[in-house]
Amino acid sequence: MRSQTYRIWLPKTEGVTDKPPDDWKTTNTEQLEITEGDEIHKKILERNKIHLHQAKDTPFASSKLGKLLKFDGSGPLTDDLLSGKAEDMGLETVCKQYLEGLTVKKIKTLEKVDVEISIEDYKRFWTKKRESTATSPFGLHIGHYKIACGDEEILEIHRRLLILPFMYCFVPGRWTSTVQYMLEKDPGRPWIHRLRIIELFDAQVNAGFQIYIGRRMMYNAVDEGLLHPSSYGSTPGKTCQEASLHKVLMMDMMRLGKKVGGIFDCDATGCFDRMIPALIPAHTRRLGLPKSIGCFVA
Repeated sequence: MRSQTYRIWLPKTEGVTDKPPDDWKTTNTEQLEITEGDEIHKKILERNKIHLHQAKDTPFASSKLGKLLKFDGSGPLTDDLLSGKAEDMGLETVCKQYLEGLTVKKIKTLEKVDVEISIEDYKRFWTKKRESTATSPFGLHIGHYKIACGDEEILEIHRRLLILPFMYCFVPGRWTSTVQYMLEKDPGRPWIHRLRIIELFDAQVNAGFQIYIGRRMMYNAVDEGLLHPSSYGSTPGKTCQEASLHKVLMMDMMRLGKKVGGIFDCDATGCFDRMIPALIPAHTRRLGLPKSIGCFVA
């Protein structure tokens, strides 16, 4: 069996920069190829540390506001932001507008997602789960949880082991180990700045994310009208095909009606990599998650 050779490309410049010059993508800039495993690991960690800290100098990350929020969003400022009672903090206009949008207009939408999961719902989740889905290799994988569905006692133990950390906001040691897979955005051109980070979590904690956030929180947000009408990603009842169809129909209507208009697609660069953990609980609680789950996710 032929062994696979791993490699990454770095520019022949001093240091490793997270945002390389645009001409790296279009010219034959000479690259420094690294194939030694330990060196690849070291350089990727250096690059990822820079890439995942792009928001460190923003108001809610580096200033006193970040300390008031606390790292997991459990600080006193989070409640004030949601209720609109936060004092004038001398922020720029755009930050004030952001905080206005974060304010909860209906207090009843808070804490609406139920932390409890019935044995039937828990079993149904795993029986429908594909065993081929990749997870962190440091614990039980999906196959273990699927086979446990045949034993009610083991299934009940697994169910409680999933619920309790989200209910009381503590993290089991097994859930703290993850794997970062690096995938080439441009196959055959492994520039270090063009590697996509795929984070693999433990199968059980990932199940909690899917049940509480991907399902219950999103369904509650739709029921309460908390999502923008143009939001399609992960929104129940909407598909990517529907989004594309609406866009095409809108352009056809503009053309047939001879209307003047334009289309603006705003795709923020690395938006998910710039998320501030301290602000995540404020947003998830606004959409209905209990505080214990919001702080856990952060």
